[in-house]
Amino acid sequence: MDRCVNQELEPIYLPGFCSMYWLRLMYSLRGERWLGPYLLPILSAVRDTGAFFFVTSLCVASATHAYVIMNPRGEDDFPVYSAFTHTVRLAIFGDFDLFEYQGQDTTFEQVEGEWAPNDPSPKDLEQLPYIYLQLCFFCTGIGITVLLMNLLLWCMVGKFQPVTLRFTTSPFPT
Repeated sequence: MDRCVNQELEPIYLPGFCSMYWLRLMYSLRGERWLGPYLLPILSAVRDTGAFFFVTSLCVASATHAYVIMNPRGEDDFPVYSAFTHTVRLAIFGDFDLFEYQGQDTTFEQVEGEWAPNDPSPKDLEQLPYIYLQLCFFCTGIGITVLLMNLLLWCMVGKFQPVTLRFTTSPFPT
């Protein structure tokens, strides 16, 4: 690490190179008899999911675009990035704060010596923006988080099983 501190190596590139080294090590182990038959189907299945990730990216982009247009968090300095992070958190990771998604913030008040959340009321929003935000939330949550991720599992299993059979059944006696 002294090389990074002394600016002999660029600290920006080093994490990428280290990650690539570990991936290269994993890829080089595909020829090992004890690991290769189990690793090759995984690599083959991952290679065949490019089209799925393209479709998922377009779905996330469309949900982000819809969220940007609704602009529930009007005071953001970077509204597109904010909308993208909210959409990715909901669509890919399934992590969300519904009040934050609606552009409202939870405040806290001290009750009997402890801080208790004071959740905002949905009535603080107008009716149509509230309905549109809820519709976008449920379409993104169900359409991408649930439907597309289950479709990914189905695609991976469909690609993984034939390749597993091909690599685990060997014509050569062991």
